[in-house]
Amino acid sequence: MGYKYVNLTPHAIDIITDEKSLSGFNIPPSGKILRLKEKDTILPKNDNVNDDFDIITREYQLEDLDNIAPIIEGIRYLVSSLVLPYVKGRNDMFSPDTGSGAVRNMDGKIIGTKRLIKP
Repeated sequence: MGYKYVNLTPHAIDIITDEKSLSGFNIPPSGKILRLKEKDTILPKNDNVNDDFDIITREYQLEDLDNIAPIIEGIRYLVSSLVLPYVKGRNDMFSPDTGSGAVRNMDGKIIGTKRLIKP
């Protein structure tokens, strides 16, 4: 059974199936974006090593997963690498491999990926 891929990032994702010819396929953005909500907190001064500056911590929370990406048989979702750790347990979520799986042009810019990463 083939799968339909739904891109929940704001960018098109190019899957390169033949690196020599750079052929493959493009998965355009779906118009829905699965994002993390960010919350910054300034640590109290007595926790700082140096009282001359503030140390800020950032927490992330997943927003609206069930409404944006309901589990549907035959659908696979593409999310950003930042979101991927927050969807553990979902076998239908993947992220483009922008590390060793990245395909780059002569200037080093990523133009696609050879594989997807599972959570």
